[in-house]
Amino acid sequence: MGILAFLLQAGPAILLVSISAFALSQAFRRWVAAIPALLVGSVIYWGMYGQPRLPVMYVTMALGLLGWAVVFLWARSFPLAFDVLMRSERKETNHGDN
Repeated sequence: MGILAFLLQAGPAILLVSISAFALSQAFRRWVAAIPALLVGSVIYWGMYGQPRLPVMYVTMALGLLGWAVVFLWARSFPLAFDVLMRSERKETNHGDN
């Protein structure tokens, strides 16, 4: 089995892992950002594997990647969820010192 045959066979699984990884990475910034990331990912998946027309695949890929860019930029405007948690714990700790 050649590499191309492997990629064609494993393509749906690779795409699902990629969609999940992107959604998880956005959830680290803001958990709500995972929802549109998954929705856009489902459009990409449908365009790639859920319909037979090549022009539709190209359009859904272009719109999906644009949608992911918008989600990325939107989620980037928020601080990391871990940083927010650490700041709130620091404030609670400092509150007791006063």
